[in-house]
Amino acid sequence: MSAQRSKATGLIGGRVYAVASPMVSFYVVFDGHTAVAIDAGFSAELARRGLDQIGIDPSLVRNVFLTHSDRDHTGGLSVFSDAEIHLCVHEKAVIDGSVPRRFLFLKRRNRLEEAYVPFEDGAAFTAGSIRLRAIWTPGHTPGSTSYLVDESVLFTGDLLVLKHGRAAPGARFITNDVEESERSIHRLAERVPGASLLCTGHSGYTTDYRYAMARYLPGKG
Repeated sequence: MSAQRSKATGLIGGRVYAVASPMVSFYVVFDGHTAVAIDAGFSAELARRGLDQIGIDPSLVRNVFLTHSDRDHTGGLSVFSDAEIHLCVHEKAVIDGSVPRRFLFLKRRNRLEEAYVPFEDGAAFTAGSIRLRAIWTPGHTPGSTSYLVDESVLFTGDLLVLKHGRAAPGARFITNDVEESERSIHRLAERVPGASLLCTGHSGYTTDYRYAMARYLPGKG
């Protein structure tokens, strides 16, 4: 039976907090001294409100790891004025306009005013006692990235959505390369055969990783 949970702000497991809004969720991992954020939400106002609700001062967030550069994931970055921002090197293409960002039938450019530190696939980071590994999962955007924290919690941004607890590709009309996105989910399942928590940008989270990823895990269907 699926263990999917709807979008809600609060502690969702271990030291992982969700900050949810009607549009999108971002996440904070807090070890009691140091915090990192996965994405920043749609706006500064919503980000501040959510952080107040979970009782975490934004000054404790030392790093923000962006899954991609769409506005609903970067709009709250100004709240994290003391944090270093990290983004996959391949995402530069939709920021500088060399690859148009697809939205419906439009092609546009993503704008990111904040300075960021680019990284390559497989980059590893440590913040306090928090260990994080970046896994490049292109398709939704050229630099879309998933993050594995402490080898047990997986954040996928908009790579996939949960439908009745099962993973499925995100919406086609806002995905730059649908086929590449599907391949990325398969590659992610190969690289992460198990996790205690799977967190998405728009469809909540699940504690039943194997059920969610059954279609994609090697030898499963």
